[in-house]
Amino acid sequence: MRKVIIFGGIVTAIVLGVVLTFTFISTPTPTPTSNPVVESEIVSNFPIKVDFARVIPYKNTTDYYNDSMGYIMHIRLLYSEEGPPRPFYLLLSSERGVWDDVTDPRKWINSGTHNNHGFEVLSSSKEFDLFTEFFPFNPNIIPLEMRLYCPGCEEQFSEPHTVWQGVKTKITKIKGVLVKEGEESYEVGFALGNEEIDSLPAQGAAEFKITDPIGVTLYETIFEVNKDDFVGVDESILYLRVPLGGKASYFFTIPTDQIKSSPSGKTKGFAFINFMLDNGTIISGGTKGFQLPMR
Repeated sequence: MRKVIIFGGIVTAIVLGVVLTFTFISTPTPTPTSNPVVESEIVSNFPIKVDFARVIPYKNTTDYYNDSMGYIMHIRLLYSEEGPPRPFYLLLSSERGVWDDVTDPRKWINSGTHNNHGFEVLSSSKEFDLFTEFFPFNPNIIPLEMRLYCPGCEEQFSEPHTVWQGVKTKITKIKGVLVKEGEESYEVGFALGNEEIDSLPAQGAAEFKITDPIGVTLYETIFEVNKDDFVGVDESILYLRVPLGGKASYFFTIPTDQIKSSPSGKTKGFAFINFMLDNGTIISGGTKGFQLPMR
């Protein structure tokens, strides 16, 4: 039986299962693709959408998991306004094109053939779930395809979905802007990424501005950013072949006395960042509600 944990409702589900008991085999990892397989849009009434499904190698520096190196799989599912059906099943296969053999998904999950496996999901989320599963360093057991089964739905099976090998590195958005106020200086941080869970370093130019709630500019600057200026995090689980392990962020400081007071006496601020990538693409993000300097 596999163990599914969902933290805080609309957050993350981590799957830790019997797949960890496979024998550790130190075999070379396959070369991951830099982009996922583009699958054609298929009109479907299935109530769950697969946002992404991927496998990448990882390194673990703790003793919590059985293997110090291996593969980590991420699958994110998006739900309709009604939320997910209860229950539904997530089916995984290390072979392609085996779905005609799945006549009884529950039995297929319990018995498993050729490293195929799956689990029942009872989600309390209303928007999405992110599943994570760890595998030993053995490419022969890595999932290549997945499918969802919903016994109570009008359309019981989703279309098969490729579990692609690699990380999408195209940056399309600013994932977060943080402003931390202080007496001597304000610290600003931001991250770049895409719709997946990674944040990645990039070369470019940043335009940063602080305003009050009615749009009066209190501080602005433009500066160049190098990939090497981004920093990672000191985590025990490190994604391999991903820049900075997929946890890259950029920080800079502003002397507090350079931030003007709001002429209208407003005490809360807005911060905006426009980031121009080397290819000319501009992405934007911001935050609000931080304390402005009081003078």
